Amino acid sequence: MAGKRKAPTPASSKTGTSGSRRSWAFGTRSSIGADGARRTWSERLTFRNRPRRTWKQWLVRGVTYVTVTGLVLALLAVGGFVYLYKTIDIPQPNDAFLSETSFVYYEDGESELGSFAEQEREIVSLDEMSEHLKDAVVAAENRTFYSDSGIDPKGILRAAFSNASGNSQQGASTITQQYVKILYLTQERSYTRKIKEAILSLKVQREQSKQEVLQGYLNTIYFGRGAYGAEAAANAFFGTTAADLNLRQSAVLASVLNNPSGLDPANGKDAKQRLKERYAYVIGSLLEVGDISEAQATKAGKRLPKMPEQEAESSYGGQKGHMLTMVKKSLQGLTNKATGAPFTANEIDGGGLRVTTTFSQKAMDAAEQGVLDAKPEGFGDKELHIGVASVEPGTGALR
Repeated sequence: MAGKRKAPTPASSKTGTSGSRRSWAFGTRSSIGADGARRTWSERLTFRNRPRRTWKQWLVRGVTYVTVTGLVLALLAVGGFVYLYKTIDIPQPNDAFLSETSFVYYEDGESELGSFAEQEREIVSLDEMSEHLKDAVVAAENRTFYSDSGIDPKGILRAAFSNASGNSQQGASTITQQYVKILYLTQERSYTRKIKEAILSLKVQREQSKQEVLQGYLNTIYFGRGAYGAEAAANAFFGTTAADLNLRQSAVLASVLNNPSGLDPANGKDAKQRLKERYAYVIGSLLEVGDISEAQATKAGKRLPKMPEQEAESSYGGQKGHMLTMVKKSLQGLTNKATGAPFTANEIDGGGLRVTTTFSQKAMDAAEQGVLDAKPEGFGDKELHIGVASVEPGTGALR
């Protein structure tokens, strides 16, 4: 109809081609963020403009994490150690390392016929050992022995790091730790045994004096040549007693502790050369700690002491062997007054017995020579066996 005006379209909205409506109001348009949340334009701008952490902030954060983790681990370690210390008791000593050689003597009670032993050992007090020997062993094996707590924390950590790096398991043992390992533990090489060794060492350190630990160590440690303890070693290497060892002899025994078989000069030129090197180290250690003078070190370092040729021994062979076998059989039939029961094999071989027989060394030597003189020619030892009996009339004592 003419003259009529068309109603205006509302200004607030506009119809699109799809028929949908679009809002033109600012600040209300939204989008989906990367995390799936719906954000407005203003929120997106705030999120994008958030300041990034600097390297210093990352460093502080990392140091804090490492510190807290370290403290937690340290607390766990201390707690575990305290628990183990309270729960692990000192066990009974290994029987073999309490054994002492039993000696058999001729009729005079002084001349030795032979011995029985699980381990060749004669226990003596620290006062019956040369000062040179005690000084040499401490200087070579554990210089801080008289002042340490029985363990070497730095050495243990150093060995643990070396072992964790793939190297062979190392000892890092003080004299106290070595003594504990010998007397109470096995020779197993494991971290569990090392922890137990350290704990027992601390306990032994509290219960025994340094002198008692050193005496026990020097009476149990293996020196080589079948000798356990200083007294047996002094006899095996030099034909003397632990009390009479001089400086050079003491340095040799302190040296062979490191590797009894590998440092025994009786085992060849290479072993002798290794002994010379270790011997020089021991003499140098004695000088460094002030136990000997420069002049003593120079004189002792010139050469090794003389060592008698090692004789091949047969405990139960030959004339003496037969007599010792007879003694052992006789003991097994006798009553031990201390126990009221017959002597056991352990008591005979490791009880430190002193057995005086009726045997005469003079008569036995004469019998042995008489057999050699009367033996017909052309017969070997396996083809001809000769026996001699020497009995004292009236008493029936075997001579």
